Amino acid sequence: MGVKNTVNGSNNHLDGQQNRVVGNSNIAIDQSNSIKGNDNYAKGNLNSLTGQANYIMGNQNTVDGNKNQGNGSQNFVKGKLNKFMGDLNDIRGDHNNVKGNKNLVSGTHNNLLVNKSTVNGG
Repeated sequence: MGVKNTVNGSNNHLDGQQNRVVGNSNIAIDQSNSIKGNDNYAKGNLNSLTGQANYIMGNQNTVDGNKNQGNGSQNFVKGKLNKFMGDLNDIRGDHNNVKGNKNLVSGTHNNLLVNKSTVNGG
C-alpha cells in the first residue's frame, strides 16, 4: 500500500510513501522510512533501521542493532535491547534504559531518567 514505496523481500507491509525496505516481515508506516533487516517496525518519518526486531515510533531516528525499542525524535541507537523515550539521545551499547532528552549513554545496563547527561558505564 502507499505511494512510491520500494520493497525487496517478503511479508513486508508499507503504508505511506517513499518507504524503502530490504528484508522480511518488516512494517513501515508514514513517510521516507528506511529498513534493512527482518521483523522491524518503524512508524513516523525519516527513520532508519538496520538489524532485527527493532520497534521505533517517531521521526528521524537512526537505529542499528537488534531488539531496540523507542519513541521519540532524532535519536541515535547502536546496540541491542535498548529502550528509549525522548529526543536527541545518543545510545551506544546494550541493555540501556533512557527516558529524557539530549543524553549521551555508552556501555551496558544503564538506567537514565534525566536530561542532558553523559553516562559511560556498565
